[in-house]
Amino acid sequence: DRLSVQGEYLVARVFRDTDTDPTFGGLYLLGSLFLTPDARSYDAKSASFTSLIPTNPLSWRARQIGALELALRFSYVDLSDVQVRGGQAAEVMSGLNWYWNRYVRMQFNIGYAHVSGGPRPGDYTILQARIDLQL
Repeated sequence: DRLSVQGEYLVARVFRDTDTDPTFGGLYLLGSLFLTPDARSYDAKSASFTSLIPTNPLSWRARQIGALELALRFSYVDLSDVQVRGGQAAEVMSGLNWYWNRYVRMQFNIGYAHVSGGPRPGDYTILQARIDLQL
């Protein structure tokens, strides 16, 4: 299927020799949609997604663009408990993933984060790009 939705909730408890043991938590929700006739494959035996091989790998000569995927993620983390004041952060991130072939993927992201209660509160705009090489 070209549409993918996933999420995760996590809790981490830190055991210390002194004072009380703080507990931290977070979550994320992610949705993505392929704009090209591609889909993510799941291997039940290894319980993981397999590497994407674009239906039409990037080729200027053949006028093929590879695979394009739009993504949107919301995440939240709370790093404050007991005597620890790490703060809270909520983030919304959008992205475009461009799969050239089975070995090369470029990612472009823009997002917004709101951080409160910690040492560096504020609102942040995030721009990032990266290239992934899989050998």
